[in-house]
Amino acid sequence: GATTGKFVTYVQQTADSRAGWTLESKPKTEGEPTWEEISEEVKKIACYVKVSKEMIEDLSFIRAEINNDLMLAVKDGVEQALLTGNGVGEIKGLLDATMGLPAFGAGPFALSVPGANISDLLRIVMAQIEAANFTPTHIIMNPQDIALLQITKGTDLTYTYPMYLPTQDGSGEMRIAGMRVISSTYIAQDKYVVGDLSKLNVRFRDNIAMSVGLDQDDFTKNMITILAEARLVSYIKNNQKPAFVVGTLTTDILAITA
Repeated sequence: GATTGKFVTYVQQTADSRAGWTLESKPKTEGEPTWEEISEEVKKIACYVKVSKEMIEDLSFIRAEINNDLMLAVKDGVEQALLTGNGVGEIKGLLDATMGLPAFGAGPFALSVPGANISDLLRIVMAQIEAANFTPTHIIMNPQDIALLQITKGTDLTYTYPMYLPTQDGSGEMRIAGMRVISSTYIAQDKYVVGDLSKLNVRFRDNIAMSVGLDQDDFTKNMITILAEARLVSYIKNNQKPAFVVGTLTTDILAITA
């Protein structure tokens, strides 16, 4: 989405409305939701490179190469911050404590799953989120953990996850219990996030833009500066944070293993 100011202001519920069944001629239930106003500051991410005018003039393709590299650097920085940003000079990330997302709780599955593995854990995490009346859509894991999931075998040495079978929708995307699996090197190995990513709000004040100018002694050195930058903010409303679970694979698998 987009925003037009330095701050994004939104309202979130601190108490939900509850409907009640009403008998004939009896008073109806009064809903009493409570609201609070929250403001989140837009943050800027930027990257620049200096290049000689001669290179720009002599190599026609170099400008496109530089632009692509800078755009990719900004996109990578945004992806990393969406996962690990601490909110201080950068946006808040899903894994940082400042986002305040719930941790895994084994609940009725504690010490009850024989030979528990990653697939078992992710399905139970899904149940935890569904118990909070949300439907998780995505799983985010390190590529090494996804590989570990795919090569896990049973006692008969057959794969527990059918990685060589095509997906039902033909997209080629890996899915577990209907949840799309996202691979990212910006989440540490053994960590995971499961959640409904539609509840993660990302608002751009300025989309990624390129600009060219002279910086410091560029003029006397026949250099130019090419800059890519963007301004954005990310947040999750408090009453929608139960749509997510963050955890540690080894620890949480141990918590459900019989």
